[in-house]
Amino acid sequence: QPEVRAPIEATIGRTYFQLGVYDLARTHLDTAYRLYERTSGTSTRAIVDLTADIGKVARAAGDIALADKRLTEALRAMRAQRAPNDEALSATVAELAGVRYAQARFPEAERLFREALRITGTKFGETHVRTGERRLESLRPREFLLPLTGDLGGADLRLRGDLERLLGDGDLRFL
Repeated sequence: QPEVRAPIEATIGRTYFQLGVYDLARTHLDTAYRLYERTSGTSTRAIVDLTADIGKVARAAGDIALADKRLTEALRAMRAQRAPNDEALSATVAELAGVRYAQARFPEAERLFREALRITGTKFGETHVRTGERRLESLRPREFLLPLTGDLGGADLRLRGDLERLLGDGDLRFL
């Protein structure tokens, strides 16, 4: 029964991904994808989520070309199917930003990082812990990214602004 096996394979694949066992994660996610594809078609929420998951696994395993292909495909479908403040959409945008960063496509990576922050902030609010987590995810690559985009003068100010929003009234004298 493929309709029963597909979600089990997806869960196993996601679990292996969380454990860092990317080859087994990919095997199970690919199996789930094929099973869903046979039973449900290619535009269902489950297929789109699996496409994004395969992209995440590919990125983590260093297969940037496959990550780019799958995350772009998933993002296109998510933008058509989901609410503009959907958390899976935000996570996929953030993943694709990481891929663009790895490809040295810095201006596009910066735009995507900011979009992911905007989506999460819209959904949860600027002071919500999830928004803070998304902001932290984007800060590490952005500390290197901003100067590379040619914004040397604004890089320090923008990072300080992000940290001030994240920490609230926290003391930034250590920076």
